[in-house]
Amino acid sequence: MRLFLALLIVSLSSFLTAQEIIITGLMDGTAGGTPLAIEIYVSGTLTLDGLRLERSANSNNFPDAQLELTGTYTDAFIYVVNNQTAFADAFGSAGDFANVRVDQGLLSVNGNDAFRILRVSDAMVIDQTGGEEADDDAVLYRDGYLYRNNSTGPDGGWVAANWTNELDVLDGLSLAEMGNTVPFGTFATTPAGPSVIAAANGDLAEPTTNGGFTFFLSQTAGSNVTIMYSLTGTATLGTDYTDSASGSIVIPAGQTSATLTLVTVDDNEAEFTESIELTITNVSDGTFTIGSGATIALLDDEPMATTLISQIQGSGNNSPLAGETVMVEGIVVGDFQGGDGVGLGGFFVQEEDGDADGDPLTSEGIWVFDDAGSVAVNIGDEVRVRGKVAEFQGLTKIDVTEADGQVNILSKNNTLPTVVSLDLPVVAISDYERWEGMLVTLIDPVTVTSNFGLGRFGEIEVAVGGRLIQYTECNEPDASGLATFLAQQQLGRLIVDDGRSGENTFPITILGGREVTATNSFRSGRILSGLTGIIDERFGQGGTAYRLQATSFTSAEGGERPNEAPAVGGEISVVGMNVLNYFTTLGSRGASNAGELARQQDKIVQAICALDADIIGLVEIENNGFGQGSALQTLIDAISTECGTSYAAVVVPDGNDPDNAPDTGSDQIQVALIYNSATVKESGTVATLTEPTTVFEKNRVPVTQTFQVIEEGNANMGQEVTVCVNHWKSKGSGCGPGDDDPNGGAGNCNITRNNAAVAILDWLATDPTRTGETDQLIIGDLNTYSEELPLKTLAGAGFVNTVRASAAVGSFPCGSIPSYVFRSAWGSLDHAFASTSLAEKVTAAAPWQVNAPEPIALDYNTDFNDPALYNDDFYRFSDHDPVVVGLDLGPVVSTQNIAPSSPLTLTQLGPKSYQLAGASQGDSYTILTAVGALVRAEPIRQETIGIEGVSLPAGVYFLFVRSRDGRRSSFKLLFR
Repeated sequence: MRLFLALLIVSLSSFLTAQEIIITGLMDGTAGGTPLAIEIYVSGTLTLDGLRLERSANSNNFPDAQLELTGTYTDAFIYVVNNQTAFADAFGSAGDFANVRVDQGLLSVNGNDAFRILRVSDAMVIDQTGGEEADDDAVLYRDGYLYRNNSTGPDGGWVAANWTNELDVLDGLSLAEMGNTVPFGTFATTPAGPSVIAAANGDLAEPTTNGGFTFFLSQTAGSNVTIMYSLTGTATLGTDYTDSASGSIVIPAGQTSATLTLVTVDDNEAEFTESIELTITNVSDGTFTIGSGATIALLDDEPMATTLISQIQGSGNNSPLAGETVMVEGIVVGDFQGGDGVGLGGFFVQEEDGDADGDPLTSEGIWVFDDAGSVAVNIGDEVRVRGKVAEFQGLTKIDVTEADGQVNILSKNNTLPTVVSLDLPVVAISDYERWEGMLVTLIDPVTVTSNFGLGRFGEIEVAVGGRLIQYTECNEPDASGLATFLAQQQLGRLIVDDGRSGENTFPITILGGREVTATNSFRSGRILSGLTGIIDERFGQGGTAYRLQATSFTSAEGGERPNEAPAVGGEISVVGMNVLNYFTTLGSRGASNAGELARQQDKIVQAICALDADIIGLVEIENNGFGQGSALQTLIDAISTECGTSYAAVVVPDGNDPDNAPDTGSDQIQVALIYNSATVKESGTVATLTEPTTVFEKNRVPVTQTFQVIEEGNANMGQEVTVCVNHWKSKGSGCGPGDDDPNGGAGNCNITRNNAAVAILDWLATDPTRTGETDQLIIGDLNTYSEELPLKTLAGAGFVNTVRASAAVGSFPCGSIPSYVFRSAWGSLDHAFASTSLAEKVTAAAPWQVNAPEPIALDYNTDFNDPALYNDDFYRFSDHDPVVVGLDLGPVVSTQNIAPSSPLTLTQLGPKSYQLAGASQGDSYTILTAVGALVRAEPIRQETIGIEGVSLPAGVYFLFVRSRDGRRSSFKLLFR
């Protein structure tokens, strides 16, 4: 049995003549942080030697910085400041503000840093302000202050209810005005007027030891004072103990105390230690205010034996003690109390290091299910838990909601058990079972490879060694290779959860409470070091949903948002972009209502404004015509209004026209081409490809047009480029045996997509726009990763993957840049392939990574979403990243010689006949194909000669004339 004489003395000294040190205030002066100050109050006379003031940066682990406290003080305020002159200008330097200590290192702080006073001898936390238990990553005193409420503290931890938080109130104030605003020096330790409190006066213990409480008045009264109280706790009145006073007790006139004795009721059951909590509910004399109550224990004479957590966990997936009632003691290492949207309904307890069994196959941690939150625990509490062992979704738990289930806090602020160092990849997924319920830290940095479930479930997925890669992005399809690849990936990935149950819980928080907003995104690609938390198992299929309930991390880097389009150079730019079912027909594939359409349109338009491209190939736009009110024209009008740029659409005539003009197909979505009419114009005949129908009934109908640069002053003025925009069949639904590749990695409809590649190559070779232009660019969502057959087919015809060709050596993944993420793995579905003649004119090409790395919760959709997460910017305007290509087509080569000082002129006489005039005997000429192959090299023997191409295939060629003095002139030949 514990002795309570010392406790009674301490309670009285706190009530009458406290000797305490309390953190009472913090301030953050201006935006520059001057002055920053911490106020500490010493109540009574106290020597501070052996005490330490510590800081925790960003509410992570203590201590990030520290200051040893010294000296003896009596009822005095002490201030730790970063600038003594500024502090004195604000508050003065006499009276309450005379005790000032300067420490700039300790006060190099953020608004979510926590401070505590620690007794060094036993590491006991005396008081604290700030911390993850309160507002997680909330900014606590930004350009304002925190001040402790009177008569509270010291708390032994962070108790948010005992503080007043005033943000931003110091913005723009002078130092003197700050001094009049921040309530430094006003903290009072005792309530105004007389009061009554209760203190513990001995535990009860079976079989016969009685105990109770003592009531105290702060001063005598002229008449009897009746005090009413209630008794609660885990012990049951009438069953475990009796109260003869029945809820009221009298302190006689002239006296200041009275004792309440409770009587033990003995039984023959082995029971858990139970609690009796007394709360003062009323006082007959209204001059006395109600103060604190107290708690005592009721101890059993047949205590239940303690079971080691490792015995409960066992070395298998399920507990060998399932169904049995057990009692354990350990340290709380993860606090997730509260129901849906708040917590998981319990907490994790781990054995102290001294009680670990040393068997690496048995876990030392366990989940305590307590959805009612019968006792509020905190990390570092030593607890005794009694409940029934059970399995739920593969997770071993102690259920304290069953009959006789109980939780008792034995002590607080204990050193946590040694953290397990977890090395990914694991050898086998089953390895996680040995750490279930335990505190672990990932040894190596991990990369966020998916945030798909962040909005809905509050979870992300991380992987060691970088983001996960789609197999066929870097490898040719192969069933055996794919199986090995996926198995290895599985061992190096881990779900990281937010410690909350429920779906679509807002605000979105992650990694111990970091809030995600429209402007504070949490992107894939972020690298996390020192990630720490509890290995948990829930929310999965077949009992294999291991995850980390994160509590902290040491650093995060990378994954920053791009704030402008990629710098690809060139004189003109071409973009292929998926607009995620942009439909003006509401309630179809895109926006459900006008509000969603406005949100979607704003994001797309912001992206187009920022890209400022000359030619744009659109994918997944509604196929509802080209006139006013159509999706295409509505988008163009919005671009003009917002960007101040006039875009025009390449209009595709209706295929049902009597002239048999091409069409865009019968699908609800189409591809389309738009262009900046101030910089380029259509110079060819728009063409679409609908044959063979077996190919383009599944692949969307491609659209092709040739554009000429018309911008005055552009070095490419007069040059042309042909752009073909595509949207090939997705991998989502099957196309049948022989077409689908279910095991090798290429996925469904691989042959259907390859047939599209073959048909488009054949089509482009026929010059469908009737311009003779060989500079051709195939863009769009090809639904094909880089090493799959359809792209191999394009490459085999001389077309170049411009993104991969432009990427830096060693870039992710495998020397390329991804545009899409699916099931946590990254690859490129969006491409830009340049013909041989165009490839050398590509200055650079890259996806603009504003979509795929972003959480989907930030898109336009309002279903199950928090309106506060939306911002009318270009982030997450689609699920695919747009691909941007820079082109420098070079100066125009025409009948006028490019060198003004040369007398040479070239005149076309017929389909395959030209005349070159102004040459000199001794000059020479060569003719090359569009891809640089030599076809002819001849000397020039007279001033005017004929250039004939009757024997050459139709196409574009280049004529180079070299004079005797070394000058070189070049011309473009078009043999029809």
